[in-house]
Amino acid sequence: MSTPLKEIRIYVPESAHILLSGRAEAFGEDIGAVTKRIVMEHVKREMHAMTVINRRFRNTGIEPDMFGDAAEPAPTQPGTSRK
Repeated sequence: MSTPLKEIRIYVPESAHILLSGRAEAFGEDIGAVTKRIVMEHVKREMHAMTVINRRFRNTGIEPDMFGDAAEPAPTQPGTSRK
């Protein structure tokens, strides 16, 4: 059973529209089908990259700090305290 499709509307530059409509015409497809295929290929590549990245974090034991908002660790070496 596949998941339901969601509608996404975007605006693209004219150059991208020319590329997409040209590919659609060249292969006798609908521009929406061409765009969907390109987006899905990209999404699959991104998901694969995230899987590899997560595996590397897990294997090294590093907690990812994705947004840089983790608290700084306290200094552990002598002479590095802030007084």
